[in-house]
Amino acid sequence: MPIKLEITHLFDQVEIPEDEMESLLGVASWQSEPQFPYPGRSAWHVFKKPVYLKNDKEKIFRAAKLKGVGVWNPENFHLYSGVHGMAYCYKPIQPTTEDYKFTSSIAHFGFTDEGFFEAVYSEPAPYGGILHRRAVQEYENSLRMLAHGVPAQVSLLVARLPASYKFMDEDMGIVISLSEEIEPFRLHLIHFGDHELFEQELKYYTRLQKSIGLPENIQDENIRLQTINALSGQIGKLLHDFSAAGLYRHSGGWEDLSFCLKNKRVFLADLDSNRCMAELTACTRPLQILRDLSSSIHKLLNMFYYPTVLDKYTFSNLVASDPVSEMLSAYFPASNAGKIKKVAARFWDYFAPHFFLMQRWVHGNCQGEVVDEGVVRAKPAQHPNIFPSITRIPNGPQRYRNRVLGEREPEIRKSYKMDDEIFFTLSMLNLFPLYSESDLYSFFPTDCTLGDLEERAQAFLGEKYHYVSYLLSDR
Repeated sequence: MPIKLEITHLFDQVEIPEDEMESLLGVASWQSEPQFPYPGRSAWHVFKKPVYLKNDKEKIFRAAKLKGVGVWNPENFHLYSGVHGMAYCYKPIQPTTEDYKFTSSIAHFGFTDEGFFEAVYSEPAPYGGILHRRAVQEYENSLRMLAHGVPAQVSLLVARLPASYKFMDEDMGIVISLSEEIEPFRLHLIHFGDHELFEQELKYYTRLQKSIGLPENIQDENIRLQTINALSGQIGKLLHDFSAAGLYRHSGGWEDLSFCLKNKRVFLADLDSNRCMAELTACTRPLQILRDLSSSIHKLLNMFYYPTVLDKYTFSNLVASDPVSEMLSAYFPASNAGKIKKVAARFWDYFAPHFFLMQRWVHGNCQGEVVDEGVVRAKPAQHPNIFPSITRIPNGPQRYRNRVLGEREPEIRKSYKMDDEIFFTLSMLNLFPLYSESDLYSFFPTDCTLGDLEERAQAFLGEKYHYVSYLLSDR
């Protein structure tokens, strides 16, 4: 059944043909079924005619992301699904007022208004939907980034859902954002190498490599790491500019980042959680900036020990390549290269034992079946749709990731991952000296000293602080 929408915000600087707008709103209101390229609440719509900014006709949008229009959550999806703990749905469904409990159940590293460390939680969210307030937030953040020249999707409009769609007494809505890249793929898939990627995905990432001047070979570890290094540098600059624009709270996760082949650059893709620095106390602004950078480093390292890619990376090559240094060098361009290498080394020191523990777990779980280049991995049959790389089947054959992840001792596997409290505390103390000599410090100064942060870290971690202190020491 179609959903009646009330447009509340419209960016009038976008030139969009009338029939394209009609088609887009038809998808948003379920007059035609939205197409979801990946499990989650964001659909994708490809334009047939040019859509562009009125004052910059070189900025051509080729597709749109529709967030909050429903959800698609198939079983046995061919890659990692970001949907957790909800019933599978082979066909997309309309937005619901059901609480997506996973969103608010995970603790994050945060701060009190006085700048002390604490665990915080995300606010609840409706399954397959978005609060109208959050949709407006994405819209306004997008326009702020456009004004500051920060590469990001550009929001076209926000609409409110009918009164029957209420979540915790709040209105629900949708937000439609425009993309210069026609493909819906995010950057995190490049870490998989050729594991589980279909032809269209492989073609996209090899085209990405070509666009930045690298050989088209995603299977080769060294070339893939060169690609990751180049992207890490771009992400470091992007996050710096995001903070300089007066915004905070971006995960930096590569699943929230896209790449435009035409412009050869990374851009931000999910903006509804971003907030304005002006709402923060002066003492927490630098901390939130460092938390955003820390989160990006954390997500980068996390991808290297995701179980299904462990056989794709060797630790010696990771350290030699050192994408962490690439990211930091772009974020702190005025800092000494030797100092940045030293800071990056502390992250690798903490990551190393977890990498090898996870590797041991995977080898044991597969009982000697670790996949190498000579093993053929079955892939399910594909169903015709506008995303030929995406499978939409209710029950696909068992795959490599099922064997690796399986049902065996998932809590043990989780225990081998980096401890978030230790990582983020280590990162805050490790990065603060670089921040204090950066241009961002002149925008967002602080009276807080490294000694103050060390005291807060000890109060937050207790006995675990001694491990952080050891990692930070000159040994």
